[in-house]
Amino acid sequence: MLTPWLGAFTVGAFGDTLWGSDADKQAMYDDISWARGNFSNVPIIIGEFGIQTTQTEPAARWKYFDFVVQAARNLTTSVMLWDASGTFAPNTAWPYGDPTVLDIITHAARGVHNALADSSEDTSAPSFWSSAQLFQKQGDPIQDTSLPFLFNGKRLTHISCSGGPCQQTLRKGADYTTNSQNVTFTKAFMQKLFPRNAQPGLRATMVFHFDKGAADLPIPAYLWARPTLATTQVSITSTTAQSDLWIPVTYAGAPKVAMVVAQEANGEYLIDSWTQWLPPMLRGNTVRQYLICLTCFISERLI
Repeated sequence: MLTPWLGAFTVGAFGDTLWGSDADKQAMYDDISWARGNFSNVPIIIGEFGIQTTQTEPAARWKYFDFVVQAARNLTTSVMLWDASGTFAPNTAWPYGDPTVLDIITHAARGVHNALADSSEDTSAPSFWSSAQLFQKQGDPIQDTSLPFLFNGKRLTHISCSGGPCQQTLRKGADYTTNSQNVTFTKAFMQKLFPRNAQPGLRATMVFHFDKGAADLPIPAYLWARPTLATTQVSITSTTAQSDLWIPVTYAGAPKVAMVVAQEANGEYLIDSWTQWLPPMLRGNTVRQYLICLTCFISERLI
């Protein structure tokens, strides 16, 4: 069994939520190619290549799964989605948080190079972007809005829509246009989707449909504003440090946290202080697996 190492992205370490650069793809292909070249007559299975949805960005996740399965198929290597926890099973008490991934995997396994939402791939950039969601900031001017896409030889046949003021099928030309790199929603459509009196939150879910057997891609549309915290100051004592720290959040857009950075009063990072040398978006992140241990770190600082 082959389990390629893909660095911080696959384990959600240090806030690395991006994947899909040429270097990322080459490293993955080289790992599989090395194994196939050295064991040319031996069946090879790639196992444990699944990743959680909580700490990875959707478009990066879609690009990752599409490429892994495509590369394995091209190198006559099998893939096995090892799921001891049941998190990839859609009909369980704990269904996988991104059913689109399962569609992408099954289509890629048939040899289909899926059309995909594009996203940031440069971890050194001061900000990240993604076309896996359509965002409009409350109060900002409404204008034509483009989402970059990787069509991979596929054609967008139509966009279906549910929720909000959407028509069941969007009108090409009136609601959106396409070219070789972008899907652009018109100002007129954006004004209907995000009227002045709308409250922040999910406005609609659009599904992009492609030809040649590619997987459908759901693209949620959010009106967003700054979320609010129930408290912005907490006193930590030797007693309270033994319990979980809960900070209620009132979301005003997508109901999820993109990043949490923990710093002490003196500016030092609470966890992984060495990340101060990383690019801005990767410094001091208290990623998912570290959050469960945050209490013990606080306790050690108090002793």
